[in-house]
Amino acid sequence: MQTDPYHKIAEFYDLEHDPFDDDLIMYQQFVEAAGDPVLDLGCGTGRVSRFIADQGFRVVGIDASEPMLKRATNRSDDPSRHPSPEFAQLDMKNANLAAGGPFGVAIIALDTFTHLSTQEEQIEALESVHKALDPRGQLIVDVFNPQPDILSGFDGTVIHEHAWTLKEGPIVQKFSARQALPGNQTIEAFAWYDMIGHDTRVSRFPMQFTQRYVMRDELLLMMAIAGFEDFICYGDYDLSPYEGGSPRLIVAAEMTKTPRL
Repeated sequence: MQTDPYHKIAEFYDLEHDPFDDDLIMYQQFVEAAGDPVLDLGCGTGRVSRFIADQGFRVVGIDASEPMLKRATNRSDDPSRHPSPEFAQLDMKNANLAAGGPFGVAIIALDTFTHLSTQEEQIEALESVHKALDPRGQLIVDVFNPQPDILSGFDGTVIHEHAWTLKEGPIVQKFSARQALPGNQTIEAFAWYDMIGHDTRVSRFPMQFTQRYVMRDELLLMMAIAGFEDFICYGDYDLSPYEGGSPRLIVAAEMTKTPRL
């Protein structure tokens, strides 16, 4: 089992993810159709949870990382926000232990599912979500579409991803290197944030993690094993149909009464 890769970089996570809102309206539409409460798995610092709660829905976010959840809680502690999302430190494989269920919608957003680094862990998490959902509940999984040209780009080359200037003055730069290992469908990822202070001293904050990417048919099979059916596959956040060249693989699935296997 991986140790928490975010314990050193939680303070930088929002620099990269706060501006991203391409998927939020999509999730709002699913929740409006299926109903709350909503379970946000691998919620990180609460980007999706806060948005859904701000639309008036009940939300519970779970994440295994204590530093990330601390930021999520602090950023959601606003008296004007009602209802406020609730957060709990839980691994995705223990989603059924989340308080506040059964849930109408479960969300595994923005490649979070790939952080389960084995097929066994991925199936275990899906089975746990199945137990957490209402009998008429819906699961939404969003992962990148592992096209060959994307995977071939994960060749271990170090790239400079972004730079930010903080309000306090320091500059933060993010670098990363990813190596795809097709034999077991994994990506070994290394990333580090360099903070350059006023005195030009550099403080480095590294992280390392493994992702396991999934093809469409494999994902559908795992979801069926866990007890889901009536799959609809989308290729992007505008809910356009999934095609081989789509940038995203987004699957919406309904509950069956019990797992098939």
